[in-house]
Amino acid sequence: MEYRFVASLRHGLAHTALLLAALIHCAAPARAQNLDALYQKAKAEGSIVLYAGGPTAPWDTAAKDFSARYPGVSVSVTGGFSNVLDAKIDAQLKGGKLEVDLAVFPTL
Repeated sequence: MEYRFVASLRHGLAHTALLLAALIHCAAPARAQNLDALYQKAKAEGSIVLYAGGPTAPWDTAAKDFSARYPGVSVSVTGGFSNVLDAKIDAQLKGGKLEVDLAVFPTL
C-alpha cells in the first residue's frame, strides 16, 4: 500500500514539474497570461526538454500524460548523472543556446 502511495506521489510530482516547466518556459516575459495562451505558445515551440538526474523511467508516464493532455507539445526526457547533465547545461549557457527547459537533480 505504501509503495502505491509513493508511486502515485512521484507520478503527481513529475506531472506537476512538467506543467510548471511549460508554464515557466512559455511565460518568459513576466505578464499575466491564461493557460490557453501559454499552451498556444508551448504548442508553437513544439516541445519541452527535461533533464533528470537518474533514469528516465520515473518520468516517462508523466511525459506521455502531459503530451496527451497538451497535444502538439512533446516532452523529451534525458536521464543521467546530475554532474554530467549539469556540465551540459553549463556548456549550453556558455554557448548562448540553452536547450533544456527543466532540470531535476537530486544532488549537484
